[in-house]
Amino acid sequence: MTPHDLEQIANPQAAERRTQAALAGRRISSGDPDSVAKITDRLRALERQHGMMKLANRFLKFGNDAGLLAAGWNPDQIAKMKQPALSGEVGFPAYMLSNSNANMTRLRKRLASLTKPNSAIYAAKQVLETVQA
Repeated sequence: MTPHDLEQIANPQAAERRTQAALAGRRISSGDPDSVAKITDRLRALERQHGMMKLANRFLKFGNDAGLLAAGWNPDQIAKMKQPALSGEVGFPAYMLSNSNANMTRLRKRLASLTKPNSAIYAAKQVLETVQA
């Protein structure tokens, strides 16, 4: 029995979620020749999203609706952001910004490991590129 089999027994919902992500193309395999480009694209998208959340929170803090509109938020989204959450916070809660930071850090580390010259995956990609050229 492999660790994967044990995981499916222990947490079948998580295993199913990962399987569906792989089938939908949201999962990026380290062996994929385009993995560096895909991870870079995903990281850039997360950075843009994180910046927009921070900007929205800053505008909400100072009541700058014109700034929110100029940043691309529509009036319905602004009204929804102004509604306090259960914690009393307005805008994007701190946990969302924290999770976003953690995801960006995780992707940066993964990108570094894929492009590090002494990693096995990097060496395999170099061989593949040499053979394909």
